[in-house]
Order: sequence, then C-alpha cells, then structure tokens
Amino acid sequence: MKYVPECLRNLPPQKSKLADSKRRKAARDLADMTLIECIQRLKAARRSKPADWQRGYNSAITVLELFAAEIKQKQWPGIEGADVNHHRAGRQP
Repeated sequence: MKYVPECLRNLPPQKSKLADSKRRKAARDLADMTLIECIQRLKAARRSKPADWQRGYNSAITVLELFAAEIKQKQWPGIEGADVNHHRAGRQP
C-alpha cells in the first residue's frame, strides 16, 4: 500500500471533463425544453387575449425564439460558463 499523507487522504474526488460536459449539455437541453414550453404557453395565451395585445405577444415570442436559437448553436455560455462578474475588452463599470 502506498503511503498517503494525512492532509491528502480526505480530498474530494476531482471532476472529469467528460462529467462537466455532460452536465453542461443536460443544462442546455433543459433550458431549450423550458424555452419551447414558454413559447407554447405564450402562443396559447395569445389566442384568448384581445387583438391589440397581439403585438406584445409576438415580440415576446420572437425574443424567446432567438434566445432558443442561441442556446442550440451553443453561443450562450450559461450561468456556469464564463465568470459573469468580469468585464470583457477591458471595459470598466
């Protein structure tokens, strides 16, 4: 048996890249299904609302469809992706 120092004995196991990618894919799939459900519910609600509300519903549906397309093309890093607190291109708040 190999000697392992006491300080290294109870370390948590390291995550593999494969496990991380599977978790990210599952999160992306869940986000896609959620957006599809939201779009379907908006379309169903739009049918029973006054005609002058159509424009607002269509706008909301379009925004959700564009966001769903970004998720499918993997352009959206998700919450667990890039650090959202850091600013890009050296811009300061």
